[in-house]
Amino acid sequence: MKNILTYFSISNIISISTKLNKDTKMYIVNANGLKQIAECLRELHKNSDISQSTEAINAYASDVESSLYEGNGASFEIRGFLSYFGNPVVCTLSHFGVDRIEYDEDLKIATFTGTTGMGEYVENQEAHNVDSLEKARTIWGI
Repeated sequence: MKNILTYFSISNIISISTKLNKDTKMYIVNANGLKQIAECLRELHKNSDISQSTEAINAYASDVESSLYEGNGASFEIRGFLSYFGNPVVCTLSHFGVDRIEYDEDLKIATFTGTTGMGEYVENQEAHNVDSLEKARTIWGI
């Protein structure tokens, strides 16, 4: 089995699959999440080769992030006509698959839950005197 991470660079992951909502929260499907998406596609999509498509994986990652911004879980749906079983299938990522940054512009505090650039999983880690959300991303190496 090929390592799916060979198909992605960190800059592509961030530029393709990050969005900022008006509440200054950012959800990022990280490398672990991309692997989870690829695995789900490999097992449940009618065309299992799609699990090797960077474009398809990033599109499903965008669906996961949209779901989170809408207040739902970290999940995406494989439509019925595309699923191996012929019925819609919902795949949900574990908490290790999504990074979250919350930023309070007035207090200049950023809070991070996710996997740092060093591979360590942290929950609600705060950084103070942060000038921007983009600066907060560099603190945790994402």
